[in-house]
Amino acid sequence: MGIPPPIRGHFWRLCVKNNLAINSELYGILCHNVSKISASHLQLEEAKAIQEILLDATRTFPSLAIFSTGGPLHGPLVNVLSAYVCYRPDISYVQGMAFVAGMLLLHLDECDAFIVFANLVNFSHLFDFFSLRADAIERYVMTFHKVLRAVRPDIHALLVSELVDIRPAVFEWLLTLFSRSLSLDAATALWDVLLVDVTPPSVSLFRCCVAIFVALFTRLGDAPGDVYGTALSNLGEVLTVESVHSALNEVEFGPEVCDIVQSLKK
Repeated sequence: MGIPPPIRGHFWRLCVKNNLAINSELYGILCHNVSKISASHLQLEEAKAIQEILLDATRTFPSLAIFSTGGPLHGPLVNVLSAYVCYRPDISYVQGMAFVAGMLLLHLDECDAFIVFANLVNFSHLFDFFSLRADAIERYVMTFHKVLRAVRPDIHALLVSELVDIRPAVFEWLLTLFSRSLSLDAATALWDVLLVDVTPPSVSLFRCCVAIFVALFTRLGDAPGDVYGTALSNLGEVLTVESVHSALNEVEFGPEVCDIVQSLKK
């Protein structure tokens, strides 16, 4: 199922084109600049961001332990995120970035992970999310409500009638590209679909979100709202990669739903 692991990194790199023209030389310069950052008046914000990165790196995919202090990918994760702080100080570091960069590092070397990360942020919805543009974030969440109601009115009606607040879950999915909420295998499966179409507004992004609710509904049925609320907080334990794949195959968007997604452009 999905992209074979040996070529996944290569596939992802091809999908996310390097429109920013970043190369290894620039990445090396950025890493060198990171090494010079101190808590000076001019670099105080950058230094604070790097301290946050050092803390958050240990919390990234904690079950794997490879991003924790002393782990083989701790240094590369800190390097990629710190270099981004120097590359885009206007965006700097936002919690959630570590899971996106961490997922890339599981399949790409450090420099390629930075190149894909920077382009992915710049040319996807992540730019709005990491820039903390509240109005844009709200539009994405509200658009998903419309999409779910159009594609699976039964699921939407159940969630509304049971007063299930799906906003926090959807926000986290969009912020971390599902990598914090789902099991690693399930999140990776969604990335294989998502990265084919990352230019906003991404139909694949919303299709992945709907698929999670379809898989959840298949598992829970007409369970009460508190059961859905608990499940949304523990998706990694509730949904398998097989259930996510099955749901993805079930979810199709017609022209009218694609129009709802495209309305984000307006």
